Amino acid sequence: MFIFLIPLLFDYALGGIYFIVSYRLAAEGYPAFLSGSPMIVWGISYALSSIVVGRITTPANARMLLLLSGVGTVVTSLCFIVFDNVLMQLLWVALMGVVSAFYCIPFQVFAGSDSVSSRADKAAALYTFSWSIGTAAGCLGFGSLPEKWAYSVNVFIGILMIILVFMASQPVKKNPENPAEETAYCDQMKSAWVFCGTAAFAMLMLNALLPWRGVELKLGQFWSGASLALLRFAQSFAALALIYARKWMYGGKALGIAAVLGTGSMIFWTLGRGVFSYMTGAFLFGICAGIIYFSLVYYALAVPEKSAKYISINEILLGLAGIIGPAVGGAATQGFGAVRVFGGCACVLLAAGVIAQIVLVRELKFFQKEPQERG
Repeated sequence: MFIFLIPLLFDYALGGIYFIVSYRLAAEGYPAFLSGSPMIVWGISYALSSIVVGRITTPANARMLLLLSGVGTVVTSLCFIVFDNVLMQLLWVALMGVVSAFYCIPFQVFAGSDSVSSRADKAAALYTFSWSIGTAAGCLGFGSLPEKWAYSVNVFIGILMIILVFMASQPVKKNPENPAEETAYCDQMKSAWVFCGTAAFAMLMLNALLPWRGVELKLGQFWSGASLALLRFAQSFAALALIYARKWMYGGKALGIAAVLGTGSMIFWTLGRGVFSYMTGAFLFGICAGIIYFSLVYYALAVPEKSAKYISINEILLGLAGIIGPAVGGAATQGFGAVRVFGGCACVLLAAGVIAQIVLVRELKFFQKEPQERG
């Protein structure tokens, strides 16, 4: 079970890098579009690297590739320390995208969600909790520590990752506790993609824009980092709270609640200008994000015969969101201002929630047909 420390550690390093590079660009007077560029650079690098890593990863070499991600974390962190020009750091963000591909895909192959837990809800909750806590701690750490100290912590994290991979034994596959029960519910993946894909787009856009907004409101580096940390902590504990949510996940309740919370968070960011509204928006959107990330993993694992296909599509959606979200958000903020961008996101999230419910109705009608009618 301690293998789940690896996502926590890696996403600490990655979340901190997202925050501090975006914050530095904003603090040094670069426009919102460039402030959001680290996510774009990372997304392009990660997407391209994933194509290659996905082709070469096998259960036999996954451990070695995961070790390389630990080494890459150490090397990249040292590059951030030695070559600390703010624009030069975009190159190291791109390198971190390559390292991320060597972590993400091999980790999933090595750990294997089915091997960690016999139930999809437990596996999805533990994985989402682990990486969310890591990202939250990374934002908080980089918001609190001097920059070079924070990158030094990342060096130590890379070394610790290497040690943990050496210590981890190859997981043994387990059979589900009750396969019939896991497949007795409607396949809701399509409705999840509609809302969760839209919300992930907003999430990754906000990762890039919240530090810039914090500078605009003169909240300071600590509160800018703390807002992202609070968002991620709320996300992680929301996901963990769903660890026994197998039956509750069906019927549209989860996505409906996420839509309401996500819309509410945008209203706080649109109308408020102080620390309280800034942090309240982060807290509400964090709960929304916990539900959406949990849902993407859960609905994929809950249909074992389609899990590989669904997980692949999830990664494509998140990769596209990581590229397009910050680009659109940065350009829109420069053109229309942050307030209008947050207001626009509220409308989009609400509309996506309604459309997801419509798609769910169609899925339920399809599921209620006899198996031979479904084809």
